[in-house]
Amino acid sequence: YEREIALMPPQGSVVETADGKGVVTDLMPISSAVRVKLDDKPDQAPKSYKLADIKILKEARRTVSDEKERDE
Repeated sequence: YEREIALMPPQGSVVETADGKGVVTDLMPISSAVRVKLDDKPDQAPKSYKLADIKILKEARRTVSDEKERDE
């Protein structure tokens, strides 16, 4: 679980998906996936993508809570 979180882009990271560019809103380490709010579809709920299916364009800085979650 901790290893998966360490490999994931932090919340707020900008990523490219098959559906376009968006921002990571949630991490789902058990399923190795993230939820992304797409820039072109701001009114839609965030969509889930496997890590292998996204490309990180700009990684957000990890917050203290990210580090604390990793350490637990």
